[in-house]
Amino acid sequence: GILLDGVDLLPEVDAGVYSTIYDHIFTTEDFLSEISSMSHCEGYDLIVAYDMVDLFDSVLFKDQKSIKNIAVYFKSSSSYLLTDSSTYDMISDYLPGCQWRTVKSGDKVSYLAVF
Repeated sequence: GILLDGVDLLPEVDAGVYSTIYDHIFTTEDFLSEISSMSHCEGYDLIVAYDMVDLFDSVLFKDQKSIKNIAVYFKSSSSYLLTDSSTYDMISDYLPGCQWRTVKSGDKVSYLAVF
């Protein structure tokens, strides 16, 4: 009963594992369209969002509203969000009232949001 969806932020890189582990892979454009329409109603237990800084820095994000929309989408579509420190730095201000927990693995620090 586990559904794994992914977003392919780098379609030019052939990561063959994507088609093996994910039930559905969104293109960046599909993902942004879904966020804009807030049409996703299935909901996720956990969203894992790592290395999103490149997406945030891309031409697709002309203003802070897009980053806020992603943060709101994460909160409205899941119970938890696991992210790296750079993504946390970009979206945490858009998630007021959220409980954040630090998750450490060796030298690596991640952040878990509890919605």
